[in-house]
Amino acid sequence: MTGPIQRAILTVGAITMALAVSAAAQLEVGDNTSLRLNGNVQVGYSGDYSNQAPSDHSLTPGGNADLSGFYYNPNFLSFDAQTYYNQSRLNSTEQSVFQTTGLAGNANLFGGSHYAGSIGYTKTFNSEGGYTLPGAGSLTTKGNTQNLAVTWGLHFPDLPQVQFHFNDGDSENSLLGSGENTSAHTKLFGVQVTHKLSGFNLTGGYDHSTANEVIPDFLSGQEPQVSDTSTNAFNVGASHKLPLQGAFEVSYSRNDMNATSGGADFNGTVDTVGAGASFNPLQKVNVSVNTQYTDNLSGSLYQPLVTSGAVVPASVLSYATKSFTVTGQQTYSIGNFVQNLNLVATETHQEQTILGSSFSGNSFSQMVNYGRPVFGGFLNATASISENMVDFGQDPTTIGTYENVSYTRGIQGWELSASGNYSRSMETALLEYTSSGYGYSGSISHKFGSGKFWNAVASGQKVQYDQVNTAGNYAQSYSTSFSIRNYGMSGSFSKSSGNTILTPTGLVSSPLPIPTAEALLLKGDSYSMSVFASPTRGMLLSASYVRAVNDIFGNSTTSRNSNGQLIIQFQHRLRQLWLQGGYFKLNQAISVSNQPPVMTGSFYIGVSRWFNFF
Repeated sequence: MTGPIQRAILTVGAITMALAVSAAAQLEVGDNTSLRLNGNVQVGYSGDYSNQAPSDHSLTPGGNADLSGFYYNPNFLSFDAQTYYNQSRLNSTEQSVFQTTGLAGNANLFGGSHYAGSIGYTKTFNSEGGYTLPGAGSLTTKGNTQNLAVTWGLHFPDLPQVQFHFNDGDSENSLLGSGENTSAHTKLFGVQVTHKLSGFNLTGGYDHSTANEVIPDFLSGQEPQVSDTSTNAFNVGASHKLPLQGAFEVSYSRNDMNATSGGADFNGTVDTVGAGASFNPLQKVNVSVNTQYTDNLSGSLYQPLVTSGAVVPASVLSYATKSFTVTGQQTYSIGNFVQNLNLVATETHQEQTILGSSFSGNSFSQMVNYGRPVFGGFLNATASISENMVDFGQDPTTIGTYENVSYTRGIQGWELSASGNYSRSMETALLEYTSSGYGYSGSISHKFGSGKFWNAVASGQKVQYDQVNTAGNYAQSYSTSFSIRNYGMSGSFSKSSGNTILTPTGLVSSPLPIPTAEALLLKGDSYSMSVFASPTRGMLLSASYVRAVNDIFGNSTTSRNSNGQLIIQFQHRLRQLWLQGGYFKLNQAISVSNQPPVMTGSFYIGVSRWFNFF
């Protein structure tokens, strides 16, 4: 037996005996300070291997601690600080496949007073992240993050209530298998004011945010894109009760955006004015009218993506649109001799200016919603028809329909539910587009005697723009699980496709059609399997496998990506000690990067003990 192995065994044995000793401690700090400290102390043997780095194995200490308390009075100053070292899924509840270290803390000051506030800070090292792909899993990232958050308020009786907030965050991550990194530095400062004056509820606010982000452009093989954005957002609003159990509200918001991304600049302003009123003249009758005007409709739809650093095509951002909408709605609920019957009529008038051309449209729709007990379950059905008239195009009048039906029932221990919907030529945010689609969902579950349970869930949805054959989104997912007392298994499958936009944290679905030459088309699927067993009290064994494969089609490049993760874990309680460990393996490939696929894995076995220090 070699010297290093002997020393490792002796060290593990010594620490194990030390952990087995009962821990008890008390700490008193003056008359005004109350402290509590607890945590886990652990030691184990770990190793890792990779095709991109030499293998390694060593004796690994780790653990976590939580210090909480207050000074003078919990409302005056209370705090909670947490820290952890070398924590992963293999030896803790930390949801990272890498050995993560970090800290988090928050303090609350002057609680219950006129000047209440809080301060929070978090920082992590070597943590796992995900580059999201809608409906098609994610690609694994590895990096560091930190965030500072401060909130403070001024709360005086009969005066405006003022709340300040500040946030400063940083993140740096490497996208495994691409050879590229992502980073983001964001700042946000804002203030929100609310006040009640002569029956009016008044609100107002201001937010200033900046973001500098580096986005991996692995689809083009070019250098990462740098995005800089700055926004100033203002909002005011007022509401008041009206006779006949009514109310009205008015609002105004202004957003100034300045963004530079991929060498293109976008400077835009979105002004939005809204007003509405509603009445309940009778218990079963509701009448409402709402109006809204915006001088940059497409900008308002893409604003959340632009401010988050998304690479939105310049042609879309410069797509000038103005919109004015008035909507009236009447709802009538029929008496109790049927379970539930609602009749809804809606009238909408829209005026839009798109690229200097003016358009207008009118829509009239009627909807019926009916629900009642049927065959021991509950049935709910909705049907609507609308006539949409616009003053352009070859077919200025279209008929839109929407149908939805759902049914739930429990029978002899079985719980059943199902729903489906279908739509055709439905209005969208822009007059020039209508959409059609369908969706479905269903679930079934059953308890087989004591401790036995099975369930299955399925869902799917497709939305297509009628005027653009290449735009739309489709997704479906299926999952099932089965358990017998202390044993169980589960599995899932999902599949999706649609046009997306590149952001620092992954791809996101586009809210509007994007020109084919500038769209990123995502097609992919993922599946997962897991099992668990608890054969004896205090013992838990589990294993899971996740696999995702997807294709991303750019203007001139296609990337086939894959991600597979295998995780095996166990833990067993021996008196006051926990024996725990596991194995992890990751395979990830991004074809367009011209980098070799990443293959890495690690194992861990060790002991831990929880201490209540004071």
